[in-house]
Amino acid sequence: NLYLCPANEELIKADQMVLLDTRSPQQTRFSRAFKMVANEFDYIVIDNAPSANMTIINSLFASDLVIITLKAGGDELDGLRKTLADISEINQNFGVNINFKILMTMMHRQKRNIELLEREALEAMFPDRLFKTMISYQDAAVAKSSVENRSLLDKKSNVLNDYKAFVDEFLKGGAD
Repeated sequence: NLYLCPANEELIKADQMVLLDTRSPQQTRFSRAFKMVANEFDYIVIDNAPSANMTIINSLFASDLVIITLKAGGDELDGLRKTLADISEINQNFGVNINFKILMTMMHRQKRNIELLEREALEAMFPDRLFKTMISYQDAAVAKSSVENRSLLDKKSNVLNDYKAFVDEFLKGGAD
């Protein structure tokens, strides 16, 4: 009972068409489309690249929850600041309240000091917006599944267990 709608180069064209069509609000196209199918799905997950375009803005408007993935120990905090600024600007300019939570990814199994310090800082800044689950460093199973075009569920791996723990946390109310 899983439906996937992968993006391709047509999404770039669609994004440009939305920008050119000013007859109706540009930022609510996804919201209106999803309302038509909302009764058919428990969840609709939109995976976006970290960029700013009309597709991203539509995704934000259509979302009940934005999950910001944050790579541990990298220069990702600048991207987090930018994303939070974008969400804040949309909330202020359009009178919406986009909810977000942060999921730390690429954590080493032995949790390096820098990663632990980063986690502590995020917990202090966002006490109710940080998932408890952390996704470990993407091991070989992820790369192999991707190359073979197979689901990660077909492989036993530590990172699969992390993803399962994340889904459990999400479904048990971690998305509140």
